[in-house]
Amino acid sequence: MLLLLAGTRHFYGERLPRWTWIALGFTALTLYGWGIVNPQYSAGLLWVSAFMAAMLSHHFYTVWRHDHESFAARLMLVVLACMVVWMLARAVTAPSLPAGADLFDPSPLQSLYIGGYAFALMTMTVGCILLMFERLRQIDVLGRFGGAGFMAAVLPATVQGRQVAEGIRASRSSQPGLPTCSVSIGMATLAGPIGHQPTQTVLDRLIAEADHALYDAKTAGRDRAAVYTPLLAA
Repeated sequence: MLLLLAGTRHFYGERLPRWTWIALGFTALTLYGWGIVNPQYSAGLLWVSAFMAAMLSHHFYTVWRHDHESFAARLMLVVLACMVVWMLARAVTAPSLPAGADLFDPSPLQSLYIGGYAFALMTMTVGCILLMFERLRQIDVLGRFGGAGFMAAVLPATVQGRQVAEGIRASRSSQPGLPTCSVSIGMATLAGPIGHQPTQTVLDRLIAEADHALYDAKTAGRDRAAVYTPLLAA
């Protein structure tokens, strides 16, 4: 959850406030005390639920300050608000748990909370992906292609397409203390009319050329955008 908050703040050009790391460290110490030194599941659950509600509330506030008009932002705001209520309800019901209860005790309430949280987290992840569309223009199209790849149809020119690609690459998460990642992008250009060629054949060739450029970007050191050049590919 903290990683999602960090990613959202980075998307809007902000860093995580210091108090979030302090709260995370204090929560870890608290869980160690109530989970190992003096096991008290209900007390630990109360604190973790309150901590999660605080993080989610801050996430809600971050998104609201920057955008509450687009569909992606509204989706995230609705999910975040529901998750805040979910965590607060979890905190309120924590003291009523029977003595000796733990996370794996089967109960309808436990299943409801865990299932609801998992569904909300998945939906919020979809909202984060939809925010990526805001890095593109209205005439561009973004979609998932393959297991870990995404494909974008960027119009009308390679120069503008490269600017969009560099904007996406530069927007990757680089928060201090978080895992770093690289973004490699391959581009190909469809110039001129396709004539009598079947559309599928043209698309297959264009995808293959973009894939070749992606391979060039990776072999050149990764974390860069490359344009397909027939002379280099020959």
